Amino acid sequence: MEERVLAVDLGASSGRVMAGSIQDGKIVYEEMHRFKNSPKRVNGSLKWDIEDLFNNIKLGIKKSAQKYKILSIGIDTWGVDFGMIDKDGNLITQPYHYRDEGTEGVPEEVYKVVSAKEIYERTGIQMMRFNTIYQLYKLKIKESELWEKTDKILLVPDLIAYMLTGVMRTERTEASTTNLLSVKDGKIDLELMDKLGLKNVFAPMIEPGETYGPLLDEIAKETGAGKVNVVAVCSHDTASAVASVPCTDKDFAYISSGTWSLLGTELDKPNASAKAHENDFTNEIGVNKTVRFLKNIMGLWILQQTKATYEEQGKNIGFGEMEQMALSSPSKNCFINVDDKLFELPGDMLARVDEYLAKTGQAPLETDGEKIRCIYESLALKYALMMDGLKELTGKNFSALHIFGGGIQAKLLCKMSASACNVRVICGPVEATASGNIALQMIALGKISNITQAREMLKLSPDIYVVNPENTDEWKEKYSIYKKIVKGE
Repeated sequence: MEERVLAVDLGASSGRVMAGSIQDGKIVYEEMHRFKNSPKRVNGSLKWDIEDLFNNIKLGIKKSAQKYKILSIGIDTWGVDFGMIDKDGNLITQPYHYRDEGTEGVPEEVYKVVSAKEIYERTGIQMMRFNTIYQLYKLKIKESELWEKTDKILLVPDLIAYMLTGVMRTERTEASTTNLLSVKDGKIDLELMDKLGLKNVFAPMIEPGETYGPLLDEIAKETGAGKVNVVAVCSHDTASAVASVPCTDKDFAYISSGTWSLLGTELDKPNASAKAHENDFTNEIGVNKTVRFLKNIMGLWILQQTKATYEEQGKNIGFGEMEQMALSSPSKNCFINVDDKLFELPGDMLARVDEYLAKTGQAPLETDGEKIRCIYESLALKYALMMDGLKELTGKNFSALHIFGGGIQAKLLCKMSASACNVRVICGPVEATASGNIALQMIALGKISNITQAREMLKLSPDIYVVNPENTDEWKEKYSIYKKIVKGE
C-alpha cells in the first residue's frame, strides 16, 4: 500500500481531508473527502456543529485508509474559537462561532479593566471583538454558570485532536490568535488573565512538529487507520498557508486569500509598537516561531454572502457569473471600506453597498454588476492601502506579492490587486493551507529537511501563475479617491 499523510483542513464554510505525499520532488495531494461546514443557531447563538465536523473527519480518514497506509494526521482550522471541557473531560457545549453577536460591546467592557493599549503591548494582536480574550470575558460576565463548569478550553484544532487522541494540548500558532499569548516570552499571559479575573483554562503547549498521540483505540478501529499519530502542524490555517509560500527570500509580502484576506509578511520578532497598534496590525506565530505580522481584512466574505443572497432569491449566480457581471460593467469610481461594520454579519451585501455609498455621500450605483465591480475594486484598493502600511511599519520594499489559497481562483481580483498595488503578483498554491499542513508533517517525519526545502518544492506547484500590473495611472487615481472616502477626508 502506498504511504500518505493526511491533512485535515477546516475552513469557515467547508472542510476537507487531503492525502499528501512527495512525488518527483514535488509536494502533491489528493482530496479524499470534502464536506460542508454549516454552523447552526442554538438558543439564539451561532455555534459550530463540531459533532458533524468530527464525523466527516472520521469518514475522510476511513476513505483514506481504504486506499493508503496513513503515516500521520495533521489538523488546521480557523483561529480564536474553542470548545469548553469540564473536569470529567467532556465537551460542555458546541463552540461559539466567531461571528456570533454575543461579543458585541465586550471589548469596551474589557478596556474598562485593562486598556486596549496595554493589551496590545502585551500580546501584539489586532483588536477583533471575537478574539478569544473577549469570548472568555463574555462567558465570565454573561454566562457565569457555563464559565464555572469550564475546566479547560481547547481551540478548535486542539479540540479535534483531543477527540481523536484523548490528549489535551494548546498548539502555539493557534494560541497566538487568542490575544492572550505574551509577545515577550511566547507563553500564555497569566498576569493579564488574572487582571481580567479569568482563571487559567489552557492545556499545556505543544509545538508544530510534536505529537499529540496515537488515535484512540475505537477510532483507530472505526477508521481502519490503526494507531497512527496525530501530529501538531501549524494548526492555525493561516500559519500553515504561510508555511507554503513558494518563496525562499527572507522578505516577502503575502495575502492568504479566502473568506478573510490576511495581508502581511514574516518577521523574526514581534512588532508591538504604537504605530503597529494604530494601524491595527497583528503579531501571530508562524512556522519555526517566526512572526506573521499581518492585517486581517474582510476578504471574499462579501462576495460569498452576495452569492448566498442570490441563492435565497432563487437565482443561480455563482462566482464566475459575478466576475463576468463586474467585468461587463463600467467602473464608477465608487468604493466601500470592506472592513466597515456594515459588512461584518451575514446578509444582503449589495443592499449594504447601497447603504455605505449613501452614508459616505457617493453617487448610487444602478446595477448589480456595478456594485459587484465596486466590491472587487474596493478589495484591491484595501490591499494597496495595507501594503503601504506594511512597508512603512517594516521598512521593507517588496518586489512581489504572493497571493495563495482559494481566492486565487478569483482571477479578476488578483489582476486588480496587481494593478492597485503596482506590484507583480505570484498566485498559488490554491490549496495553500493543506500544502503547508502536509509539508510540516513531512518535516516531522524526516522526509523533508526543513521549511526552506519545502518552499523550494512548492515552487513546482502546477497551479502557480503570475499577474503583472496594468493601467497603473488609472489605478493611482482610483487609489487617491478611495483613500479620501475611507479616511473620511
